[in-house]
Formats: sequence, C-alpha cells, structure tokens
Amino acid sequence: MAAEPAGTTGHAPSSRPGDTSVAASRPTAGLPAQRPSGAVSRAPGDEPGDCCPADAGCGAAAPREPLAAGPLGMRLLAFARVPEDAPPSDHELTYAIVVARHRGRLLLVRERNRGCWELPGGGIDPGETARQAAARELWEEADQRVAPAALRFEGFARTALPDHLTRYGALFSAEISDPVPFTPNEEISGITWWDGGDAPAGGPLQTVDVHLAELTAG
Repeated sequence: MAAEPAGTTGHAPSSRPGDTSVAASRPTAGLPAQRPSGAVSRAPGDEPGDCCPADAGCGAAAPREPLAAGPLGMRLLAFARVPEDAPPSDHELTYAIVVARHRGRLLLVRERNRGCWELPGGGIDPGETARQAAARELWEEADQRVAPAALRFEGFARTALPDHLTRYGALFSAEISDPVPFTPNEEISGITWWDGGDAPAGGPLQTVDVHLAELTAG
C-alpha cells in the first residue's frame, strides 16, 4: 500500500509479534467547541483561486501558513465540514483516520518507523469506503473494534508533505466504551489513552493529528 502523510498514514495489515505497550497519564487540556457543519477551515492565504487559473477548478490555494504543522514536515492545509458522500474534488481522497476517545482520553498509536504518537488511520483499500477503512485501521493498529456504522463522520482534512504531495483524508470519531488490551504488532509499538497534557513519553507528538482531534470536540 502506498504511504500517505505522516500522522495520517497508509498502513498495511499488521501481524502481532510480542512487545510491550505504552500508557500515559497527563493533566487534562480543554478543547474548542465544534464548528458548524458545512464550514471550511483554511489557513491564512488559503483562499480559492490563488494557486491556479480560475478555470482549473481546484477551489483552494496552497496556504502561506498551515492550520497546523507537525513532525516530519506534516502540514494541515484545510478542513472541510461537508457531507460524507461529497468530498472535495481538488485533490484525491486516499486515507481515513479516527479520533477515538475513552472517558475523555484520546487514543494515540506509536508508529515504529516514524516514532511519532499519531491518530490511528491509514490508506483506503480498493473497493473500500473511507468509513470501512477507518474501522479496519482502528482495529489493525490499536486492537479496538468499532462497527463502521457506529463511527461519526467529522469532515475532510487536506494535508501535505514537504515534497508538496497533497491529499485528503476522511476524519471520523468514536467513543470506546470498553477498551481492550493492546498487543504490539510490526507496525505499532504502543498505544496510549492521552488526556491532553504533556506529550506521551517515547516519541514526538504529531501535532497535526492533535489539531484534528480538537476539531471534533464539542
């Protein structure tokens, strides 16, 4: 499977070799109120028509400043609260990510190769919907099972890497009422239920993913 932006990555199905999981407990941080449906968040300078000819149909520009930036050069360029069945058309929709919480704590996974704490998620397989991909990745990466229909659609994130590869990812959220134990696998070395304070130990925090999680708080 082709790799997607760090923190919103395309992941292959995982095996489960032995290892140790990671947990963290931190002070709680407040999250902003949810924006209304249909709203589009853009960074300063990210306005329609600036990046291409008026008839190109891209509808949005490369921003001068991203909404959020994180490790490995990851940038969040825009976030669109539009219907799930009507994704933006200016860039390809290639991945899905999940904001999963348990009693106010945010689920983060630590990806072995990048070493970052990230939201679970990955590439959309052929013949798979974004919703199905989100549920599958949540299970493959963190051992947490949520039916696709139980996921709440939040919007589409437009992200880019330093080489200017720009893609959309579908963002979903879920409440995990009864988390199951995690078994490390060849892709994910640990998970944590983070309560929003200091970054978990063991690797950098992907702040783009944290910003996306804040967008789902209501």
